[in-house]
Amino acid sequence: MYTIGEISSLCGQPVRRIRFYSDHGLLPPAARTDAGYRVYSAADVARLDLIAALRGAGVSMANIRKILSQRLSLADVLRLLREGEVQQSTHVAPLLLALAAAGRVAF
Repeated sequence: MYTIGEISSLCGQPVRRIRFYSDHGLLPPAARTDAGYRVYSAADVARLDLIAALRGAGVSMANIRKILSQRLSLADVLRLLREGEVQQSTHVAPLLLALAAAGRVAF
């Protein structure tokens, strides 16, 4: 289990942002200590990395919530990015091309 400070260091995300994601239901803590501090699991570290990557790609909080609840697949998000419905940052286009070339995402 990781404290919020430890998960912040591991993922390179500010503690304030992690609290924001937690408060908005995107990254609920795995547990709380007796003193009420949030603690996170290794799976939460991966979840935070996914949230950060999606936010960096211009995916909205609403769509991230859908992805995390499995109502919207990653392929659906990539399709939205390709169709211009989601703003792309400059590093997303090469990622889309690489995924398509690797056959991981069909366009």
